[in-house]
Amino acid sequence: MMKNFTLILFLTLQYFSVHSQSIQQQKWNNSSCGTLSFFEDSLLLHIKENTFHISDPNVKEVDISIKMYANYYDMLLDDIQMKDHNGIYVSGGMYSIQVTANGQKIDFQKDIKVSYISDGTDHYNGFQYNTQDKKWDSLNAPILDYATTNSTSEDWGALKPRESYLAEGFSDESDDWDADWSSWAEGSSNSDWLYKTMNIKGNGLYNYDYLIGKDELITYQLKIENKNINKVYAYYPHLNTVIYYTVNSDNIVDDFVLVDASLSNVRLFTFNPLTDKGQAEIGEMSKSELLQLSKEKLNSIKFKTTIVPLSKASLDEKFASL
Repeated sequence: MMKNFTLILFLTLQYFSVHSQSIQQQKWNNSSCGTLSFFEDSLLLHIKENTFHISDPNVKEVDISIKMYANYYDMLLDDIQMKDHNGIYVSGGMYSIQVTANGQKIDFQKDIKVSYISDGTDHYNGFQYNTQDKKWDSLNAPILDYATTNSTSEDWGALKPRESYLAEGFSDESDDWDADWSSWAEGSSNSDWLYKTMNIKGNGLYNYDYLIGKDELITYQLKIENKNINKVYAYYPHLNTVIYYTVNSDNIVDDFVLVDASLSNVRLFTFNPLTDKGQAEIGEMSKSELLQLSKEKLNSIKFKTTIVPLSKASLDEKFASL
């Protein structure tokens, strides 16, 4: 099953945009009910009226900012951990949402339904990132597929903003919000577009994730000879995920695991962003070093560091040679 999923994911990742750290912001009247489009319909917010709690009665509008995470570079720059006690997470679409009024974050009074361009697979569940504990919390709700319309792009990462539009026929008192949205979507255009949809309850970072559980991972013992390295990263190009491991005071990585024993599917490196210089310090293993899969064998490895420009193009080139 894992091999089949890997093949499906590899093919669907061709839809991801080459653009990184893309952010769009739009205003929303809190008394409105309808749909707000970001990234040329790649992500839709279905919002009920008076969804946001605004303490100042004179303020009617909120600012909604969406940040898209399309690839390893986005995850790397924001130091997002794609591994926790449950296993390794493979992203099928990640975004953060911040809603503010007068520059202050505000609370949600009602759920927002978020629709994200779907690849048609059903492996994903919804998660919210717990920044305090560096882990992903399950939303404990199914990810539903919706056939909707008006998409003008065949690309997951289209970056031209599209004018927001309001969906007629929504009612805040409706007992079936899903039916309201689905009914409107089916009748508004001749061409359908498939989205995976989740409900969210507040600001934060959200992900449509496939979880590679602990029983599918292979454990290694790892010791880092470099005294100044505090994190080791593993990037899986075919899975669209990058994870990091913390190096303890004894230069040991306690929880180092890989998805499989084939090192051809992973890039191991260290990463230290020198953002004030627009550069990054990348550490690579010697090509003569091989990790030994053994409960008794302690792999002692040393990384050779080089300085490269802090850009996705530069890191792509660097990782291709690892």
